[in-house]
Amino acid sequence: AEGACDAGVEKRAAIVEMYRVMRRNPDATKAMIAAGLQRSAVMAGTTLVMQNLRVMVWKEKTAEYMAMLTMVMNILSMCCSSYFGRFSDKFGRRLGAAIFGICTFAPAWMLQIFGFNSTGLYASSAAFIVSGCCVGTDSILVLTSDVTREEDRPMIFGLFQSIANVTSFVLFGFPAILITLMHVIPNPSVEVWLMYQTVLALLYFIVLWRVRPSSAATFAAATAAAETEGSPEASPTMSERSTETVEAPDEAAPRRRGFCQLLSAAVPGFDLVRASPELRKLYACSFFL
Repeated sequence: AEGACDAGVEKRAAIVEMYRVMRRNPDATKAMIAAGLQRSAVMAGTTLVMQNLRVMVWKEKTAEYMAMLTMVMNILSMCCSSYFGRFSDKFGRRLGAAIFGICTFAPAWMLQIFGFNSTGLYASSAAFIVSGCCVGTDSILVLTSDVTREEDRPMIFGLFQSIANVTSFVLFGFPAILITLMHVIPNPSVEVWLMYQTVLALLYFIVLWRVRPSSAATFAAATAAAETEGSPEASPTMSERSTETVEAPDEAAPRRRGFCQLLSAAVPGFDLVRASPELRKLYACSFFL
């Protein structure tokens, strides 16, 4: 009985702490809700609309054609994701998340433009392939990290998937269960589903626009200034300077620098991976997986 009571107390304490973290980081909460809206809009357009159209037009070739489309999209994602990540780093993660949303919503929008027919299917398939330019990035997750206080980031990374999944279940999963499985509500027409997808997409952009990327940066700068105020920077003394060792010049260093500069220009993110041993281990593990 005592163990069950302690477990209940720990669960309540964890829930209270999660609530406090979300209150301290309102912009991160908005970004997580935006992620759930994005997933709901994509699933509403893909699962209930486009998949039915693919079966109607491609019939027994559906699996083969979908495998080909997914393969081409993944190749494009592999080639362009690093460049899109560099773009979002330079011009802002919120802009990158907005472009990410446009690319993921475009296949369903093509059906609204060209209609629920073979023309709309091929236009949607083309948009699906083009979406590979940015679907491999984690723009929303990185934006969430940017607007979160540093001490709260470990918990926010766990909350991100929870809040996004709960939001997508409430907005898409639960209604889909009531309509398609339990038949509690009559199944609406394709036009209604596409309109619902458009509403979710618009809500995504509205919530994303309300995220202020500079909020956490301002807090971090104020905290750093308060911590360093009144503490003089340590400077090396003359005795420390005199004990510094002078390394012999490395004749191969210019060649290595030239090769690294070439790789940096050709491969985005090479400098980051080269400077971080942990990233190198992570890439090596993902390669073998």
